[in-house]
This record gives sequence, structure tokens and C-alpha cells, in this order.
Amino acid sequence: CVQAIGRLAYLFSSTKFTEQFPRLIQNVLGLYRKTVDHLFVSETLNSVVLLAHQYDVAQLKLSMDVILREVLNEIQINYDAFENGNEQAIKNQNELLRILSILGKHAPQSIWPWLLQRMDQAGTNDKVRIVLLVIYRHLVYAFGNDAPSTPFDYKSLLVSSLRPTLNTATLKITKYLSQLIVAMACHGYLQLEGRTFLIEYIVRNCTFPLTVNEDIKVDSAAVPTTDVRIMCRNILNAFSSTIAGMEE
Repeated sequence: CVQAIGRLAYLFSSTKFTEQFPRLIQNVLGLYRKTVDHLFVSETLNSVVLLAHQYDVAQLKLSMDVILREVLNEIQINYDAFENGNEQAIKNQNELLRILSILGKHAPQSIWPWLLQRMDQAGTNDKVRIVLLVIYRHLVYAFGNDAPSTPFDYKSLLVSSLRPTLNTATLKITKYLSQLIVAMACHGYLQLEGRTFLIEYIVRNCTFPLTVNEDIKVDSAAVPTTDVRIMCRNILNAFSSTIAGMEE
């Protein structure tokens, strides 16, 4: 029944779809509160949002706040199962991230400030910050492969907004920050003004030895895990050897 809604939406003419969109999006989002498989809800939401984008439905921009809140909440609920390798959770996560890509292409000037504001509001809640960093990374790659046509400078906005996050970063989010930074480097963000602090963050994580001598007292709570230290060294090597423009 849930999947049928997404398929039926394709049978509407653009005029009929535009007319029904407000009711349709409200009903689909409401399904997340029902006892149904959330993967099917996300697939249906993906179809509805994609059609609204393709038909350039004006109401889509007006509905972005409620859609983004629901999608972000669903990613947070789903994330532990996703991290544990649950197949349904992985598929659901992919659908949710696709929805964000569509919304980002449709209105980058709306989605980036909205997401960055949520990072400010997250404070020291590492789970929320990790989810947001994963979303940022996905959008950086998605936009890098197919950038939205807009004069809105979302790249500079993202670069400048990350400084407070790095200043309050815990070891728990170091891996996700590092993954985001290398994604940004691959797509030209680190050639922008003000990017130095991002590179310095990676360098700092490379200063710790890969193995610690037992005779040397080290605060383990302040040292990134070995896999993160190795990753940061690999990132630094990529900066100097394979990522174009980093020599600047």
C-alpha cells in the first residue's frame, strides 16, 4: 500500500500532481509514525520529492522545513542500525540521503543554512553532530558530481561554518570530520579562502604516533584511535600527491 503511493504519483499529470502535492507530502510524512516499514516510506517520499523537483512545484520549497525535519529525525533513529550493518537500515539511509540530494539541488540556498543551523543547535550532542557530518559529506560528493546551478556560494558557507565544530570536536566525531574534509578537498572546497584550519586539523591528528610506547604516558582520552590516525595520514598524503590544487 505504501509503495503504491509512490508509483501512483507517476500517473498524475504535472498539473494534477502540483495540485495534490501538499496533501500528498503530508500523508507520506505521516506514515513514519505508523507501524509500517520505514524503508518503503522513504522510497515513496523519494519518489514524491523527485517528481516535485522535476515538475518545479513551488510548494516544495515551502515544504522543505517539514520535510528536512522529518528526514533528519529518521536518519537519527535509523543510524545505530545503519552503523551495525543492518541491511534494511542501510537501504533506508540511502533513500533518505537521496532525498536530501534532491532537495539540495532544488534549493541549495535553503538546505545548507538549515543544516548548518542544526549543527549550531546540536551543541555537544555527538550523535546529532555525527549524523549531520555524514549528511554534509554525502551532499559534498553529490554536488561535486552534479553541482546545482546557483549563484549561492554554499562551498564557502560550509568551510567557514565548520570552525566552531572543529573547536569543540570530540574524539567520537574526529573520524567523521576527517572524512568530510577529504571529501571537501576532492571537490575544491580546500582551495577557498579560510580553509587553512581544516588542513591543520588533519595535520594535528597525524602528530600522534601510530603506536604508543608504554613508558610514555599519554592521555588515551585525548588521542584519536589508531584507524583514525592512519586515515588522517593517508588524507595528508593524498593532499600532497593526488588531490589537484592542494599545492596552492
